[in-house]
Amino acid sequence: GVHTVWHLAYINGTRFFYERPDDVLEVGIKGALNTIEAALNNDVTRYVLASTSETYNNPTHVPTTESERLMIPDITNPRFSYGGGKITSELLTLHYGGHRGLETVIFRPHNIYGPDMGHEHVIPEIVERIVKVSNGLTDKSIDLEIQGDGSETRAFCFVTDGASGARIAGEKGAPGEIYHLGTPEEISIRHLVELIGKTMGVEINVVPGPLRAGGTPRRCPDITKLEGLGYEPQVMIEAGLAKTVPWYVEHALASLEA
Repeated sequence: GVHTVWHLAYINGTRFFYERPDDVLEVGIKGALNTIEAALNNDVTRYVLASTSETYNNPTHVPTTESERLMIPDITNPRFSYGGGKITSELLTLHYGGHRGLETVIFRPHNIYGPDMGHEHVIPEIVERIVKVSNGLTDKSIDLEIQGDGSETRAFCFVTDGASGARIAGEKGAPGEIYHLGTPEEISIRHLVELIGKTMGVEINVVPGPLRAGGTPRRCPDITKLEGLGYEPQVMIEAGLAKTVPWYVEHALASLEA
C-alpha cells in the first residue's frame, strides 16, 4: 500500500488570490479534505501538507519561527483566500487527519522560485516587464515602476533547495510538527529588481508605485527547526537568479516575437 500522501496542490500566484478567490478556496479546502479522507480510507500512514508563509500575514517577529500566530486581518479582502485556505488546510491536517490516526507533517515554504515556475510571481513578472520595456533600446538603462517603495523584503528559496527541504521535512519530520522551508537570506524588493537587471545587463531605476492592500512588509523564515533534521540551503539568490532569469528572458522574447 501507500505509506505517505504528499498534498502539494493549490492555486498559487498573487493575481489569482484577488481575481479567483472562489477557485483558490475550493481547491485549497476541498483538496485538503478529499486527500485526507482518501488517506484515512486507504490505510495510509503519513500525510504531508505543503502550507505557506502567507498564513502569518504580517508576522510579529522576523526571522519568523513556526510558533508565530496565524491571522487573516481582513476577511473582506480576497487576497486572504490563499492564506485563509492554507490555515484551514492546516487545521484539517492536524485536527481531522491527525486526530483520526494519520501521522501528519506540515511544512511552510517561503517564496520558492526557479525556471518554469509560472508567470504570476514577482521574479518572472519583473523579468518580463524589463524585457518589454528595454526591448529594442540601445541604452540599457530604464525606469521600472514597482509595487510599493521597494523596502519590502522576502527570502527567496531556489527550487532545488525547496525540493530537498520538503523531502527532509516529509520523511524525517516528527508527527504533528510544522517546519519552515526556505532560506535566511532576506532581500529587499528594490535590491531584487536591481539584481535581476544586473543579470540581464540592464540598469534599473526603481520607481515606487502603489502597493495593493494586504501585502506583507517583511518576510524571512527562521529555519533552525528544519536545519536540525539536516536541511541546508545551497543556492543563494544571485546564483539562483542566474539559473532562473535567462529562462524567462528567452520565453518573454519569444512571446514578443510571436
